[in-house]
Amino acid sequence: MLKSLLLPKRCLTLVIALFLVSSLLGQNAKKFFKSGQEFYDAGNYKDAIAQFTSAINLSPEYMEAYQLRGLAYQLLNDHQKAADDFNRAIIFDPKSEILLTLLAKSYNELKQYNEAITVLNKATFLNRKFVPAYQEKIKAMLALDKAFDALKVSDSTLALEGSALNYYLQGVVTEKLSSYQKAEWAFGKSIKEDKKYIDSYIALANLQTTSI
Repeated sequence: MLKSLLLPKRCLTLVIALFLVSSLLGQNAKKFFKSGQEFYDAGNYKDAIAQFTSAINLSPEYMEAYQLRGLAYQLLNDHQKAADDFNRAIIFDPKSEILLTLLAKSYNELKQYNEAITVLNKATFLNRKFVPAYQEKIKAMLALDKAFDALKVSDSTLALEGSALNYYLQGVVTEKLSSYQKAEWAFGKSIKEDKKYIDSYIALANLQTTSI
């Protein structure tokens, strides 16, 4: 009888102890994450990765740590590790068009273009106005020699946002389709939108040189 009365108290003590340990681990994970953010903002991506890894070791469900570590890996051109981290983050937030697009960007860099398009279709289903997803889809389609499909996506993207990048991508697509006048116009529009957008100057110069 005495043991049965004492057991709940022991269980309660154990629960409290586990809660305190979990709370302490969570606090330490946040400290590592904050430190990682500081390294990341300073452009010190290797140290940022180390801090995010420490945060994840203490809190394996730390979605934001996976996301920022993935971004750090991307900036270090380690796209396989970046893709792995974005996939982990997506487990905890499967309806994030941002995470899906980041994953697709890594897939594009890894030349896994079909996988990128599959992921991007999910992203645009979740948010039909999320321009970065369409931009990555254009790149994947061009890599797969699907220029006509890329043009449709490019037209839709420009309807959402007439940015320098979107006009540049339209120029790349139309040049691929041998529509050189349209390409020249698109690169010119890109430069008008952002006079510092170097890629459009280079593309326009190359186009004018080859079309002479």
